[in-house]
Amino acid sequence: MMIDKKVDRIFFLGIGGIGMSALAAYFLHLGYKVAGFDRTDSDICQMLKRAGADVFFNDSAEMIKHEWRNTNQVLVIYTPAIKQGALLNYFKEKGYTLSKRANMLGLIFNRYKGLAVAGTHGKTTTSAILSHILFVAGFPMAAFVGGVLKNYNANFLINANPEWVVAEADEFDRSFLQLEPKYAVITAADPDHLDIYENAENFKQAFIDFSGKVKEYLLVSNTLDRKMFKNSNLYTYGIEGNADYSAKNIKFDDSGYIFDIHFPDAQVWEAVKLGIFGIINVQNALAATILAIQAGVEQKDIREALGTFSGIRRRFDIWFDNGKMALVDDYAHHPQEILALYKGLRHIFAGRKLVAIFQPHLYSRTRDFANEFADVLSLFDEQVVLPIYPAREMPIPGVESIMLVEKILGNNKRLMQKSEISAYLAEYNRTAVFVTIGAGDIDKELEKWCQILKNPTL
Repeated sequence: MMIDKKVDRIFFLGIGGIGMSALAAYFLHLGYKVAGFDRTDSDICQMLKRAGADVFFNDSAEMIKHEWRNTNQVLVIYTPAIKQGALLNYFKEKGYTLSKRANMLGLIFNRYKGLAVAGTHGKTTTSAILSHILFVAGFPMAAFVGGVLKNYNANFLINANPEWVVAEADEFDRSFLQLEPKYAVITAADPDHLDIYENAENFKQAFIDFSGKVKEYLLVSNTLDRKMFKNSNLYTYGIEGNADYSAKNIKFDDSGYIFDIHFPDAQVWEAVKLGIFGIINVQNALAATILAIQAGVEQKDIREALGTFSGIRRRFDIWFDNGKMALVDDYAHHPQEILALYKGLRHIFAGRKLVAIFQPHLYSRTRDFANEFADVLSLFDEQVVLPIYPAREMPIPGVESIMLVEKILGNNKRLMQKSEISAYLAEYNRTAVFVTIGAGDIDKELEKWCQILKNPTL
């Protein structure tokens, strides 16, 4: 669909979502009036309000102002996470034009030379690094990122009149099949969202279908079977190992990583500096670098951007570290993501005790991957498991956090309420690195928990 010329107002159902908020920022930039509803307030909602959006948190049609009641002037964009509610029913009953977020992103993305980042893990960091590279290089670009870039305190970037666009190709609800990228990367394809796909084969097929939409150049992690993709112009990347592009000779210091990039033509970029931690981020930076090269970015601009990249909120996000106590936050919500996080933590905090504070996300995901979650959490020295964050789901009988606790190995595990964590941290008198893990609302407590670790007597 194209946006009708009569439309001058865009309403977002679920405006606080990371993908929805980037779209809202885009339309604000274009000069549209923007309003939206979300269930809870957040930093992102406040950021949009400061930019001029009208955001409210009451799911009631009475909140719709008079100037938003002309159905010809208003386009409503909604997220599949909001399946019902008074506002959604109102917009449907009154005949407003509605569009799924994925459809609108595809409509925008496909107008430009598209750079898409797909994958069950790593796509947010990879797309963020790629966006930062293009922005630093002065490319005319726009970027829709699934996380808040610390360099800009934003999840939407735009530079001049865009010719290029960067977007995460999200597999949820098969959203990425709306995109037709010029260049793309697939970082991983471990089964997820089985509430949508039903089985691993359907999930795998969606990634195959996505690969078929890439017009010119596809880059895939060397952990994937390149034979499953049909693209004639396909390359692999990875850390060490056998790949067309590889990061080797990896070292780290107090400010990040240093590594060499080896190219298929035997060219080598030596001593590339990356300004964030987490060994998996070397691989993410490598993927972003390769796509940036395909887009025409010069080596000096790529090196500068990698060295100045500050990271993303909730991705290996080190809040505090005094050598005794530390607090790290990460959005990981799939077993393979937690495994990558664990490896990065062991690398950076070698020899220190790791305490996982895990908030499971979705009943269906907890049920489908209970054994895998238990296995990876067992690698930590201690485990605290919080109740399941339901997000878009209703409870599933028999699926509770206690089932994970029972499966985790060892005796240093416990089930706790989020309200109990403050006292737990204040009373903890041993050296440890506390790691908050999950895609729910655990991050809302980080400021308070950070202050407790800095001063346990508070």
